[in-house]
Amino acid sequence: MLDKLTQIATTYESLQAQMYDPVVSANIEKLIEINRQIIQLKDAYELYLKIKSATNQYNEAKELLYSEKDADMLELAQAQYDEAETTLEELNGQVQIVLLPKDPNDDRNIFLEIRPGAGGDESGLFGAELLRMYLRYAERQNRKPELIEHDLNDIGGLKFAMVKIAGEKVYSKLKFESGVHRVQRIPETESQGRIHTSTITVAVMPEIDDVEIEISANDLEIDTFAASSA
Repeated sequence: MLDKLTQIATTYESLQAQMYDPVVSANIEKLIEINRQIIQLKDAYELYLKIKSATNQYNEAKELLYSEKDADMLELAQAQYDEAETTLEELNGQVQIVLLPKDPNDDRNIFLEIRPGAGGDESGLFGAELLRMYLRYAERQNRKPELIEHDLNDIGGLKFAMVKIAGEKVYSKLKFESGVHRVQRIPETESQGRIHTSTITVAVMPEIDDVEIEISANDLEIDTFAASSA
């Protein structure tokens, strides 16, 4: 697995070098594709650098332990050796995760849709809270949320909302939010203190690339109608 990580690091550095190639810089589509690949390999490359640094510290400390005679230096070398060894164990445990096959949509922007389910007005209030939560989360993660459409009822509950969130690896962060979300609590609309169960449906959809479609005139069927009266 470490050999695979080294190959990824070589590819990453090669792609970075291509970004500064004048020929590549003049080709916007090529530049975008290279940048997309760099983003996909970034986590693995950063892990490679951490392992490389920890390995160097480990080897330096090991060499000192075999060659150093001074007691104080030996103690320092032992501490560095133990720390580097622990760090390497932790980093090596991350290698398998980083090398897992990626979802091809992980780097895409998303459209997030929220719809109230069971629970009436309380479901709408729960939906409004979820909407604020997702918007706040996106902002704190330095993503770019855009509220495309939303509709509120008379008490501030949500009827429907559609949000576009743009940024690095947005779909990978939020794709598992899709599904039914449930809350059990005493709602603001409850006067007798009873616990209600409300649900909200969340859909997370990756943004697709623009596609050019050509429709032949031979494929069109046009019907023309005229009114029989004035």
